[in-house]
Amino acid sequence: MVWWKSLLNIPGMLIENYREKKQQQHEIEKAVMQNKARLASSEQSHNSNWEMEALRVKDKLLRRFSFFIFTLPILITVFNPEYGNKIFINLDSVPGWFLKIWLIMIGAIWGVAKLKDVAVAIIGRGK
Repeated sequence: MVWWKSLLNIPGMLIENYREKKQQQHEIEKAVMQNKARLASSEQSHNSNWEMEALRVKDKLLRRFSFFIFTLPILITVFNPEYGNKIFINLDSVPGWFLKIWLIMIGAIWGVAKLKDVAVAIIGRGK
């Protein structure tokens, strides 16, 4: 008899969890905006150009797009092996220098953002 009461409670728990997540996201966004305002209004010269640029540039879309480009041929190969094989055969016709430049660009998109975070952490410990 008690089990149906707990089933009725599930939607309420889901709604409460959703509200809590939204509240946490709001608090994070608020903190980021306050930090941007603090850095922008700071009169100290400790604000490097890269710090301000890191706050301005949001590369999530670019990272998601590059992940999609890498993942799509694999998914196509899983669901349609013949067509996926054609994709990889066609990649053999792309010049090696072009693929190297493309891979360097993708590596920079993914790697520099993470190295930037590591550098900030190291610099933060040094102070």
